[in-house]
Amino acid sequence: LDEITTSKFETELAKQNAIKEKFIADSELAKQQGVIRVAQGQLQEEARQIADTQRLQAEAEIAKRILIEAQKANDLLSSTKDIEINEARLEAAVLRARADNAWQVVLSDIMAINPNFAYYMWMQTAAGAWKETDKVIVPAGSNPFTIINPWGVPPGLTIPAQ
Repeated sequence: LDEITTSKFETELAKQNAIKEKFIADSELAKQQGVIRVAQGQLQEEARQIADTQRLQAEAEIAKRILIEAQKANDLLSSTKDIEINEARLEAAVLRARADNAWQVVLSDIMAINPNFAYYMWMQTAAGAWKETDKVIVPAGSNPFTIINPWGVPPGLTIPAQ
């Protein structure tokens, strides 16, 4: 009876040990699978974070490029407007200069058409340069006209006889 009990006990103990070892093996396997899953999860999370980071960096680069293009467009528009303003100022300055010098232009046209009038204006300017206190001594036998006007008569100009 003792042998049967011992044999039964040993059989039950062997079954329990087998179950225990299977449980330990399953437990160890579950732990290893858990470690593997955690490692895989970490790798997947790192890959997802890297992908998100790359996506965000790409979006930031696109936003930067759009900002730079907008700044360049604004600079171009500003430069274009500056050019238009400067062209309008130039046109106004040209018109102002034409208006300010209109009399000189008309006078030069008259002088170009009538060289006697030009000579008259020239002589009037030269005569105006003489002061009332200036004395002109004309040597005997000389032509006073050549002393007062040493430049002579311009070619092609006729001086009326006195």
